[in-house]
Amino acid sequence: MAATIGNVASGGGGSLSHTVESGTSILIVFVSQWLGSPDITDVSWNGTSMTILRTQETAPALGQVWYTVSPTTGTHTIAHDGGGGDTVITGIDILGANTSTPFG
Repeated sequence: MAATIGNVASGGGGSLSHTVESGTSILIVFVSQWLGSPDITDVSWNGTSMTILRTQETAPALGQVWYTVSPTTGTHTIAHDGGGGDTVITGIDILGANTSTPFG
């Protein structure tokens, strides 16, 4: 079975309400902000820290990709520590992905 995209949510600020549907293998979160804003030191789903996959700085912005496997289903909060008021958060559910080597 090929992996498919489920729910997607996006918003600005320090947190985002997102619904992870049943069957979601991986929750991927993209965080972006202007360079010079305070560093984002952690991103969490439902209070649990996520794993950072990549950080990319390309003037004038900084982007990060965070993920967690087998996330808790339901409507919960994606939140970040650090960052500025210009932070944009996007959460994407991935269904049917390999959770033992999701990016390998």
